[in-house]
Amino acid sequence: MHTSENNQELPVSLRPLLESDKPFIFSCWLKSFRDEVAFKAIPNERFFTMHKKIVEDVLNRSTIELLVDQKDPDHLFGFICYEIRNDSNLLHFIYIKTAFRRLGLAKKAIFLCIKDLDKPSYYTHQTYASPFLAPLLNAKYYPYGVQP
Repeated sequence: MHTSENNQELPVSLRPLLESDKPFIFSCWLKSFRDEVAFKAIPNERFFTMHKKIVEDVLNRSTIELLVDQKDPDHLFGFICYEIRNDSNLLHFIYIKTAFRRLGLAKKAIFLCIKDLDKPSYYTHQTYASPFLAPLLNAKYYPYGVQP
C-alpha cells in the first residue's frame, strides 16, 4: 500500500456517492472499459452511447462507494459499484486512479463492502484486473447481471 514519509498507510476511507461525483464515475468507468479487447471493434460513438445507458441503469440500483482520503473526502482515489442481492453478491465495477493502483485499494474496497462471502459472487465487467480480484470473492463472470 502507498505509504507516506513516515511509512504509514495511505489514509483511505469509503464514502457514499454524491451527485457531484457522477461525472467522475461515468468518465472513469466508460473510458477505462472502452480499452477492453471485447470493445475494440465497436465505434466510439456507439460504445459510449450504448454503454452509458448500461452504467446509468446499474448506478440507479447499486451501491457506489468512493475511496477517498480520510483527511479530504473530496480527494478521490477510485470507486466500487456493487449490489448485495438476497441470493448473491454482484460486483459491477472497481476503478482506482492509475497513481494508486497495485496498492491494495481495490482489495480493501471489496472486503469493506462485500461482507457475506458465503453467498455466491459474480462480476459483470471483465477487465484486466478481473483475474486478480475475482478470486478474492470466488466470483464468476456473469455479464448478464447488468440487467435487473
